[in-house]
Amino acid sequence: MKVEKNKILPLGNADINVYPIYSNAVSVLNLHSEVSEWLLCNFIQLTSNERALLFYDFNYKTCPYLKIQRISREYLTKMNIDILDFIIRNISFGCYVYLLIRRSDIMAYNYESAKEREKDDFAHDIFIYGYDMEKRIFHVCDNFKNGKYSREICTFEEFRTAFENVSPKYESRLGFMGNVELWQYYGKCKQTFNFDRVHDSFQDYLNSKATAGWSIMDCTRDPYAAPRLKFGIECYDYLKNRVIHTRPEDVYIQDFHLLWEHKKHIRKICSYLLEHELIWDADIIEVLESLCSEALLIRNLMVKYMVSGKNQLKITVVSKLDQLEQNEKCVLERVLQNMKDCSRV
Repeated sequence: MKVEKNKILPLGNADINVYPIYSNAVSVLNLHSEVSEWLLCNFIQLTSNERALLFYDFNYKTCPYLKIQRISREYLTKMNIDILDFIIRNISFGCYVYLLIRRSDIMAYNYESAKEREKDDFAHDIFIYGYDMEKRIFHVCDNFKNGKYSREICTFEEFRTAFENVSPKYESRLGFMGNVELWQYYGKCKQTFNFDRVHDSFQDYLNSKATAGWSIMDCTRDPYAAPRLKFGIECYDYLKNRVIHTRPEDVYIQDFHLLWEHKKHIRKICSYLLEHELIWDADIIEVLESLCSEALLIRNLMVKYMVSGKNQLKITVVSKLDQLEQNEKCVLERVLQNMKDCSRV
Protein backbone atom coordinates (compact mmCIF):
# COMPACT_ATOMS: atom_id res chain seq x y z
CA MET A 1 0.00 0.00 0.00
CA LYS A 2 1.36 3.39 -1.00
CA VAL A 3 1.70 5.77 1.95
CA GLU A 4 0.92 9.44 1.30
CA LYS A 5 3.41 12.06 2.51
CA ASN A 6 0.69 13.79 4.51
CA LYS A 7 -2.91 13.02 5.33
CA ILE A 8 -5.58 14.46 7.60
CA LEU A 9 -8.70 12.43 8.26
CA PRO A 10 -11.93 14.46 8.52
CA LEU A 11 -13.56 15.33 11.84
CA GLY A 12 -16.92 16.91 12.53
CA ASN A 13 -18.07 19.19 15.31
CA ALA A 14 -17.67 17.89 18.87
CA ASP A 15 -20.87 19.27 20.41
CA ILE A 16 -20.24 17.02 23.43
CA ASN A 17 -16.71 18.08 24.35
CA VAL A 18 -16.21 17.83 28.09
CA TYR A 19 -14.15 14.60 27.93
CA PRO A 20 -12.25 13.06 25.00
CA ILE A 21 -13.92 9.68 25.58
CA TYR A 22 -17.06 11.37 24.23
CA SER A 23 -15.61 14.12 22.03
CA ASN A 24 -13.49 11.87 19.80
CA ALA A 25 -16.38 9.59 18.91
CA VAL A 26 -18.86 12.45 18.44
CA SER A 27 -16.36 14.23 16.15
CA VAL A 28 -16.21 11.16 13.90
CA LEU A 29 -19.94 10.38 14.04
CA ASN A 30 -21.06 13.95 13.34
CA LEU A 31 -19.54 13.69 9.87
CA HIS A 32 -22.36 11.35 8.93
CA SER A 33 -25.91 12.72 8.92
CA GLU A 34 -27.40 9.23 9.10
CA VAL A 35 -26.07 8.88 12.66
CA SER A 36 -27.79 12.01 14.01
CA GLU A 37 -31.02 10.30 15.09
CA TRP A 38 -29.15 7.52 16.90
CA LEU A 39 -26.94 10.06 18.68
CA LEU A 40 -30.03 11.78 20.08
CA CYS A 41 -30.84 8.56 21.96
CA ASN A 42 -27.58 8.83 23.91
CA PHE A 43 -26.23 11.27 26.53
CA ILE A 44 -29.50 11.33 28.49
CA GLN A 45 -28.54 9.47 31.66
CA LEU A 46 -26.02 10.91 34.11
CA THR A 47 -24.04 9.13 36.80
CA SER A 48 -21.82 10.41 39.59
CA ASN A 49 -19.87 9.48 42.69
CA GLU A 50 -17.61 11.48 44.94
CA ARG A 51 -15.22 12.24 42.06
CA ALA A 52 -16.99 13.22 38.84
CA LEU A 53 -20.20 13.70 36.88
CA LEU A 54 -20.34 11.53 33.75
CA PHE A 55 -22.66 10.43 30.98
CA TYR A 56 -23.74 6.87 31.70
CA ASP A 57 -25.51 5.92 28.47
CA PHE A 58 -22.72 6.30 25.93
CA ASN A 59 -19.74 4.01 25.48
CA TYR A 60 -17.72 4.46 22.31
CA LYS A 61 -16.33 0.92 22.69
CA THR A 62 -19.75 -0.55 21.93
CA CYS A 63 -20.94 2.12 19.49
CA PRO A 64 -22.55 0.34 16.51
CA TYR A 65 -21.20 2.95 14.08
CA LEU A 66 -17.54 2.49 15.03
CA LYS A 67 -15.40 -0.44 13.97
CA ILE A 68 -12.60 -0.65 16.51
CA GLN A 69 -9.54 -2.89 16.35
CA ARG A 70 -7.20 -3.27 19.31
CA ILE A 71 -3.52 -4.15 19.09
CA SER A 72 -1.47 -4.59 22.25
CA ARG A 73 1.54 -2.38 22.88
CA GLU A 74 3.39 -5.54 23.89
CA TYR A 75 2.72 -7.09 20.46
CA LEU A 76 4.06 -4.01 18.66
CA THR A 77 7.22 -4.14 20.76
CA LYS A 78 7.80 -7.88 20.30
CA MET A 79 7.24 -7.64 16.55
CA ASN A 80 9.66 -4.72 16.40
CA ILE A 81 7.01 -2.49 14.78
CA ASP A 82 7.94 1.18 14.89
CA ILE A 83 5.10 3.15 16.48
CA LEU A 84 5.48 6.14 14.14
CA ASP A 85 5.39 3.94 11.05
CA PHE A 86 2.43 2.01 12.50
CA ILE A 87 0.41 5.19 13.05
CA ILE A 88 1.27 6.71 9.68
CA ARG A 89 0.33 3.57 7.77
CA ASN A 90 -2.99 3.18 9.59
CA ILE A 91 -3.99 6.80 9.12
CA SER A 92 -3.05 6.51 5.45
CA PHE A 93 -5.37 3.48 5.32
CA GLY A 94 -8.17 5.58 6.86
CA CYS A 95 -7.98 4.61 10.54
CA TYR A 96 -8.00 7.07 13.42
CA VAL A 97 -5.56 6.05 16.18
CA TYR A 98 -6.41 6.27 19.89
CA LEU A 99 -3.98 5.38 22.67
CA LEU A 100 -2.33 6.41 25.93
CA ILE A 101 0.79 8.57 26.15
CA ARG A 102 2.70 10.30 28.95
CA ARG A 103 1.21 13.75 28.84
CA SER A 104 4.23 15.72 30.02
CA ASP A 105 6.32 14.76 26.98
CA ILE A 106 4.04 16.61 24.55
CA MET A 107 4.35 20.39 24.45
CA ALA A 108 0.73 20.98 23.42
CA TYR A 109 -0.26 20.23 27.03
CA ASN A 110 0.22 23.36 29.08
CA TYR A 111 1.82 23.40 32.53
CA GLU A 112 2.28 26.27 34.94
CA SER A 113 6.00 25.60 35.17
CA ALA A 114 8.76 23.37 33.81
CA LYS A 115 9.05 21.83 37.27
CA GLU A 116 5.39 20.83 37.23
CA ARG A 117 5.85 19.22 33.79
CA GLU A 118 8.95 17.38 34.95
CA LYS A 119 7.29 15.70 37.93
CA ASP A 120 4.12 14.63 36.05
CA ASP A 121 4.18 11.01 34.84
CA PHE A 122 0.41 10.74 34.28
CA ALA A 123 -0.78 8.87 31.18
CA HIS A 124 -3.54 10.48 29.13
CA ASP A 125 -5.53 9.37 26.10
CA ILE A 126 -4.76 11.11 22.81
CA PHE A 127 -6.56 10.84 19.45
CA ILE A 128 -4.53 11.02 16.23
CA TYR A 129 -6.25 11.97 13.00
CA GLY A 130 -3.45 13.08 10.69
CA TYR A 131 0.25 13.36 9.95
CA ASP A 132 2.74 15.31 7.84
CA MET A 133 5.92 13.39 7.04
CA GLU A 134 7.77 16.45 5.72
CA LYS A 135 7.08 18.53 8.86
CA ARG A 136 7.35 15.39 11.03
CA ILE A 137 4.16 16.13 12.98
CA PHE A 138 0.95 14.39 14.01
CA HIS A 139 -2.43 16.10 14.18
CA VAL A 140 -3.96 15.23 17.53
CA CYS A 141 -7.04 15.87 19.68
CA ASP A 142 -7.39 16.06 23.45
CA ASN A 143 -8.21 18.46 26.26
CA PHE A 144 -4.98 20.42 25.92
CA LYS A 145 -4.90 24.05 26.98
CA ASN A 146 -6.94 24.98 30.05
CA GLY A 147 -8.72 21.64 29.84
CA LYS A 148 -10.51 22.52 26.59
CA TYR A 149 -10.95 19.97 23.81
CA SER A 150 -8.98 21.12 20.79
CA ARG A 151 -6.94 20.06 17.78
CA GLU A 152 -3.20 20.55 18.07
CA ILE A 153 0.04 19.20 16.65
CA CYS A 154 2.94 17.31 18.18
CA THR A 155 6.27 16.32 16.68
CA PHE A 156 7.17 12.75 15.86
CA GLU A 157 9.97 12.95 18.43
CA GLU A 158 7.63 14.15 21.18
CA PHE A 159 5.17 11.42 20.38
CA ARG A 160 7.69 8.59 20.36
CA THR A 161 8.99 9.66 23.78
CA ALA A 162 5.47 10.05 25.16
CA PHE A 163 4.45 6.60 23.90
CA GLU A 164 7.53 4.86 25.27
CA ASN A 165 7.32 6.57 28.66
CA VAL A 166 3.84 5.35 29.66
CA SER A 167 4.18 3.77 33.08
CA PRO A 168 2.83 0.18 33.36
CA LYS A 169 0.63 1.33 36.26
CA TYR A 170 -1.44 3.39 33.79
CA GLU A 171 -1.73 0.89 30.92
CA SER A 172 -5.24 -0.20 31.95
CA ARG A 173 -6.53 3.34 32.34
CA LEU A 174 -9.89 4.07 30.66
CA GLY A 175 -10.13 0.39 29.69
CA PHE A 176 -7.24 0.53 27.20
CA MET A 177 -5.76 -2.58 28.85
CA GLY A 178 -2.37 -1.98 27.24
CA ASN A 179 -3.83 -1.63 23.74
CA VAL A 180 -3.68 0.80 20.84
CA GLU A 181 -7.06 1.35 19.17
CA LEU A 182 -7.73 1.81 15.45
CA TRP A 183 -11.09 3.41 14.60
CA GLN A 184 -13.08 3.39 11.37
CA TYR A 185 -16.60 4.55 10.67
CA TYR A 186 -18.92 1.60 10.09
CA GLY A 187 -21.44 2.77 7.51
CA LYS A 188 -23.36 -0.50 7.25
CA CYS A 189 -25.09 0.09 10.55
CA LYS A 190 -28.61 1.49 10.14
CA GLN A 191 -30.34 2.76 13.28
CA THR A 192 -33.02 5.42 13.57
CA PHE A 193 -34.55 7.42 16.39
CA ASN A 194 -35.75 5.08 19.13
CA PHE A 195 -38.82 6.66 20.73
CA ASP A 196 -39.18 4.02 23.44
CA ARG A 197 -35.51 4.24 24.31
CA VAL A 198 -35.68 8.01 24.80
CA HIS A 199 -38.90 7.74 26.82
CA ASP A 200 -37.39 5.08 29.11
CA SER A 201 -34.17 7.06 29.50
CA PHE A 202 -36.09 10.17 30.61
CA GLN A 203 -38.05 8.01 33.04
CA ASP A 204 -34.89 6.39 34.40
CA TYR A 205 -33.32 9.82 34.79
CA LEU A 206 -36.26 11.11 36.84
CA ASN A 207 -36.33 7.92 38.91
CA SER A 208 -32.54 8.05 39.51
CA LYS A 209 -32.35 4.55 38.09
CA ALA A 210 -29.45 3.03 36.12
CA THR A 211 -30.31 2.83 32.44
CA ALA A 212 -29.95 -0.70 31.06
CA GLY A 213 -29.83 -2.42 27.69
CA TRP A 214 -27.87 0.28 25.90
CA SER A 215 -24.30 1.35 25.16
CA ILE A 216 -23.62 2.13 28.81
CA MET A 217 -20.44 3.16 30.57
CA ASP A 218 -18.19 0.29 31.65
CA CYS A 219 -18.10 0.85 35.42
CA THR A 220 -15.87 -2.18 36.00
CA ARG A 221 -12.93 -0.46 34.31
CA ASP A 222 -13.74 3.22 34.52
CA PRO A 223 -11.39 5.12 36.86
CA TYR A 224 -14.33 7.04 38.32
CA ALA A 225 -16.30 3.89 39.17
CA ALA A 226 -17.39 3.41 42.76
CA PRO A 227 -19.48 0.85 44.67
CA ARG A 228 -22.32 3.37 45.03
CA LEU A 229 -23.10 5.39 41.97
CA LYS A 230 -25.80 8.04 41.79
CA PHE A 231 -27.95 8.29 38.67
CA GLY A 232 -30.11 10.88 36.97
CA ILE A 233 -31.73 13.62 39.02
CA GLU A 234 -30.00 12.34 42.17
CA CYS A 235 -26.71 13.63 40.71
CA TYR A 236 -27.72 17.11 41.86
CA ASP A 237 -26.98 15.93 45.42
CA TYR A 238 -23.43 15.15 44.34
CA LEU A 239 -23.02 18.56 42.68
CA LYS A 240 -24.37 20.50 45.65
CA ASN A 241 -22.18 18.57 48.07
CA ARG A 242 -19.19 19.20 45.81
CA VAL A 243 -19.86 22.94 45.76
CA ILE A 244 -20.30 23.16 49.54
CA HIS A 245 -17.06 21.36 50.38
CA THR A 246 -14.73 22.50 47.61
CA ARG A 247 -11.99 25.11 47.84
CA PRO A 248 -11.30 27.51 44.94
CA GLU A 249 -8.16 25.61 43.91
CA ASP A 250 -10.02 22.28 43.95
CA VAL A 251 -13.00 23.19 41.76
CA TYR A 252 -13.57 20.48 39.16
CA ILE A 253 -15.08 22.65 36.46
CA GLN A 254 -15.71 19.67 34.15
CA ASP A 255 -18.67 18.68 36.34
CA PHE A 256 -20.42 21.96 35.65
CA HIS A 257 -19.52 22.02 31.97
CA LEU A 258 -20.99 18.54 31.57
CA LEU A 259 -24.17 19.69 33.37
CA TRP A 260 -24.53 22.45 30.77
CA GLU A 261 -23.85 20.09 27.86
CA HIS A 262 -26.51 17.73 29.22
CA LYS A 263 -29.17 20.44 29.26
CA LYS A 264 -28.29 21.48 25.70
CA HIS A 265 -28.61 17.89 24.53
CA ILE A 266 -32.00 17.43 26.22
CA ARG A 267 -33.19 20.59 24.46
CA LYS A 268 -31.96 19.16 21.15
CA ILE A 269 -33.84 15.89 21.72
CA CYS A 270 -37.07 17.71 22.58
CA SER A 271 -36.75 19.96 19.54
CA TYR A 272 -36.60 16.78 17.44
CA LEU A 273 -39.63 15.37 19.26
CA LEU A 274 -41.60 18.55 18.62
CA GLU A 275 -40.55 18.76 14.97
CA HIS A 276 -41.69 15.18 14.37
CA GLU A 277 -44.94 15.64 16.35
CA LEU A 278 -43.85 13.24 19.07
CA ILE A 279 -44.63 15.92 21.64
CA TRP A 280 -47.12 18.74 21.18
CA ASP A 281 -46.29 21.42 23.79
CA ALA A 282 -44.01 23.98 22.13
CA ASP A 283 -43.56 25.84 25.43
CA ILE A 284 -41.35 22.98 26.58
CA ILE A 285 -38.56 24.21 24.30
CA GLU A 286 -38.67 27.67 25.84
CA VAL A 287 -38.40 26.17 29.33
CA LEU A 288 -35.45 24.02 28.24
CA GLU A 289 -33.75 27.11 26.78
CA SER A 290 -33.96 28.71 30.20
CA LEU A 291 -32.49 25.58 31.82
CA CYS A 292 -29.54 25.76 29.42
CA SER A 293 -28.99 29.40 30.37
CA GLU A 294 -29.16 28.57 34.09
CA ALA A 295 -26.70 25.68 33.72
CA LEU A 296 -24.28 27.93 31.84
CA LEU A 297 -24.61 30.60 34.53
CA ILE A 298 -23.84 28.00 37.22
CA ARG A 299 -20.72 26.94 35.36
CA ASN A 300 -19.58 30.54 35.00
CA LEU A 301 -20.23 31.29 38.67
CA MET A 302 -17.99 28.36 39.58
CA VAL A 303 -15.27 29.82 37.36
CA LYS A 304 -15.66 33.11 39.23
CA TYR A 305 -15.37 31.27 42.53
CA MET A 306 -12.13 29.65 41.32
CA VAL A 307 -10.71 33.14 40.75
CA SER A 308 -12.17 35.13 43.64
CA GLY A 309 -12.67 32.53 46.36
CA LYS A 310 -15.81 34.36 47.57
CA ASN A 311 -17.98 31.95 49.58
CA GLN A 312 -21.14 33.87 48.71
CA LEU A 313 -20.77 32.51 45.18
CA LYS A 314 -21.03 28.96 46.53
CA ILE A 315 -24.24 29.82 48.37
CA THR A 316 -25.64 31.28 45.14
CA VAL A 317 -24.64 28.20 43.12
CA VAL A 318 -26.25 25.75 45.57
CA SER A 319 -29.48 27.78 45.45
CA LYS A 320 -29.42 27.81 41.66
CA LEU A 321 -28.77 24.04 41.55
CA ASP A 322 -31.82 23.51 43.78
CA GLN A 323 -33.94 25.58 41.41
CA LEU A 324 -32.51 23.92 38.29
CA GLU A 325 -33.27 20.49 39.74
CA GLN A 326 -36.89 21.37 40.47
CA ASN A 327 -37.43 23.01 37.09
CA GLU A 328 -35.88 20.08 35.26
CA LYS A 329 -38.11 17.60 37.11
CA CYS A 330 -41.19 19.58 36.12
CA VAL A 331 -40.32 19.96 32.46
CA LEU A 332 -39.25 16.31 31.99
CA GLU A 333 -42.52 15.17 33.55
CA ARG A 334 -44.29 17.35 30.97
CA VAL A 335 -42.18 15.81 28.21
CA LEU A 336 -43.06 12.28 29.33
CA GLN A 337 -46.77 13.14 29.49
CA ASN A 338 -46.54 14.68 26.02
CA MET A 339 -44.82 11.58 24.66
CA LYS A 340 -47.52 9.41 26.21
CA ASP A 341 -50.29 11.57 24.74
CA CYS A 342 -48.78 11.56 21.24
CA SER A 343 -48.14 7.81 21.28
CA ARG A 344 -51.89 7.25 21.73
CA VAL A 345 -52.80 9.14 18.57
